[in-house]
Amino acid sequence: MIDVAFPVDCVEGIIMAWEWSHSAEAYEAVRLNIGDLSRDDLREIYAEWRADVPHDDEREYCYDDYFDEEIYNKTLRETVENKIHDESLVGTIYDYAQDQAVCDNGGFEAWVCPYGCHTVSFDRDSEKDR
Repeated sequence: MIDVAFPVDCVEGIIMAWEWSHSAEAYEAVRLNIGDLSRDDLREIYAEWRADVPHDDEREYCYDDYFDEEIYNKTLRETVENKIHDESLVGTIYDYAQDQAVCDNGGFEAWVCPYGCHTVSFDRDSEKDR
C-alpha cells in the first residue's frame, strides 16, 4: 500500500490515506456495505461525487477548491425528482470509489466519497456490529 497525503481543508489538516490493495472479497464487501447505507446517505455521497469538479484535469482532494455547491444541490434535487434507484446509486458510488481507490491509514475503511468523510469497511462482518 502507498501512503498518500490529501490536503482536506474541511477537516483542518493533512489526512494520511492509503491506496486500495485488498482481496476481491474485500471489494465485494465494500459494494455490499455501500448498499447498506441509507437512501439519504447514498444521495449525499452521489451529490458529493458530482460536485467534485477538478480543474485542469488534475485530481485534487481539497473541498474548498473543487467543491461546486450549485452542482451538489442540483444533484440532490435530481436524485429525488428523477427517482434514481438505490441500486444505480450504489453501483455508481462504488465505481467512483474504486476509481479513486483510497482508504484510511491502516486499510480498514474505504473512502466512498471524494473527501473521506463517508467510509465503509472492507470487512462485511464489522458493518453488522455498528
